[in-house]
Amino acid sequence: KYIDLAHKLSFEWKENIGKVYLGNTYYTLGDFNTSLEIFVEAEKYFSETKDTSILANVYNGMAAASENSGNDTITLKYFTRAYELFNTQKDARRSALALNNMGNIYVQRKDYPKAIEYMEEAFILIEGSLFPEYKAVLGVNLANAFKESNDLNKADSIYQFVLSQLNEKDDTYN
Repeated sequence: KYIDLAHKLSFEWKENIGKVYLGNTYYTLGDFNTSLEIFVEAEKYFSETKDTSILANVYNGMAAASENSGNDTITLKYFTRAYELFNTQKDARRSALALNNMGNIYVQRKDYPKAIEYMEEAFILIEGSLFPEYKAVLGVNLANAFKESNDLNKADSIYQFVLSQLNEKDDTYN
């Protein structure tokens, strides 16, 4: 209804923002193909208008939706585009998350050196950001990549660091 109303009122920007919301909704519902189709429509508009702040989120959504399709090459392309735009905007949190997601794809490919490269960069970015709560998640992913590459000493060192950070914050959940 939001998209229809925005269209009737000729609010093209709001119509396309509505598509971003709808793409996120379909993603949350697990309908990844529909989600991706809607994100592609929104991407066309935000690319043409050069609205890079929204476009970065659209690429991130496209990557997340396509990640479930099994086509990791396309997923990497979208995460890379999202990362580049988030990085240009100096958004350390989202840049780090995009790098981490790219690293996870390389873990799935068993290309551990490449995975570790992306994940280390993500960990460094998040360490210097205002979002220390992401350190645990990114740290565990990095430690897992080292574990998979059989560098158990490095993995253990990172696991211990993450545990110490969580213990400091009395974070029993993570």
